[in-house]
Amino acid sequence: MFTLSRRDPHFFPYPLIPSTFATTTVFVDYLTTPLVKRFQGSMLPRIVTSPFFVLPCLWVATLAVFALPMPTGGKDAAVVFGPQLPMIVDLHIFIAQMNTLEEHLLMGIGDTIIHANVSDESQRITNTTLIPRKFTVHLETLKKVYHTVPIGEARFKDEQDEQDVIKEMLQLKLPPFSHRGTCRDYISQVLQELKVRGYIIDPGVLRRYRKIYNERYEKVFKDYYTEKGIESGTI
Repeated sequence: MFTLSRRDPHFFPYPLIPSTFATTTVFVDYLTTPLVKRFQGSMLPRIVTSPFFVLPCLWVATLAVFALPMPTGGKDAAVVFGPQLPMIVDLHIFIAQMNTLEEHLLMGIGDTIIHANVSDESQRITNTTLIPRKFTVHLETLKKVYHTVPIGEARFKDEQDEQDVIKEMLQLKLPPFSHRGTCRDYISQVLQELKVRGYIIDPGVLRRYRKIYNERYEKVFKDYYTEKGIESGTI
């Protein structure tokens, strides 16, 4: 957005008049005349009515008008000045089939849910690589089905930016499940990516998820993973 400013120390509040014009003498005389005498006689009218004074003023006024943002809505639409505020969305962790060996973690970015699971339900976990997926559901509906833990917020430019980033998160590559490629590891990878790219500002988001990750490992999966030779642990 263009703004008119006088912060430049070289900004001069009067239009500069070329020395070749006859009005130069009048203009310089005006600037050097004591303040009490400036408004005596016809000095001020001669300057103001000069076409070399009026035209630059009109040009500056035109710039000021075009610098204003145009209304985008109806007659009651507000005119917003300055940069657009970011869109803030809540981040949640959802735990399905909690406290069982089928326990599964999902992450909510607003109303978009992303997670990683097997491409074929008949596959066993030890020798497969999970596939990132997404679905959209109203947050309140999901809270009724899964154990829900809020972990903070993410900031996007707008809704399109949010969806573009989510699409990129679905392209993340996971290692094999048996080498830290679980659904919990996928969420950890997404949060790290959002943090590095500036979408997560609060460092507490990663700390809260780390607590969930470690609790679920210790309570549910530690003995099972050890028995199956699956490489995992706390983070």
